[in-house]
Amino acid sequence: MDGRAANPFESGLRAACLDAGVKLEPQLRIATRGGTFVVDLGSALYRVTAEADSFEWHGGREALHRDCTRYNELVRDSWTVLRFSWEHVMFDRVWVGQLVADVIEDAKGHKSRAKQARSAPSAP
Repeated sequence: MDGRAANPFESGLRAACLDAGVKLEPQLRIATRGGTFVVDLGSALYRVTAEADSFEWHGGREALHRDCTRYNELVRDSWTVLRFSWEHVMFDRVWVGQLVADVIEDAKGHKSRAKQARSAPSAP
């Protein structure tokens, strides 16, 4: 449990990630070109977010518009946004955790390859 979580649904998502060996920060604030946004869970190091999207909270027109803006601004700034439904978190926890772990592993590999490319000698 972490007191920063906005609700038990987010805590369930975080628990699924932790079960898979992934530690994400709750209520991470991210500054983008389009504004500053708070995501449910995130890793600034790997630029990955995990969102707990319930129909009750995200189901209206205004909420949908707000979410689309936030997600698109994050993607524009090279963040990977993962969205999970209540059913995912409650009934498919292993899949949720593994998916987040796989995306983080891919991000680690991408960072490593980018670092190697920057340090490689340039061609004549």
